[in-house]
Amino acid sequence: MILWTDDVRAGYARLIELGAKPIKTPATWLGRLLIAWVEELAGHLMQVMQAVN
Repeated sequence: MILWTDDVRAGYARLIELGAKPIKTPATWLGRLLIAWVEELAGHLMQVMQAVN
């Protein structure tokens, strides 16, 4: 699952706060995206993503 947001860091932090397991902290990918990964409560991976300029 991919969750697009305007603030990856805040979204990632909120998901962790709600009980998601951190997998990969926010990092730039391909120089144009900021992404992070969590494992949500049912065990599925979720990617939090934002376009960067």
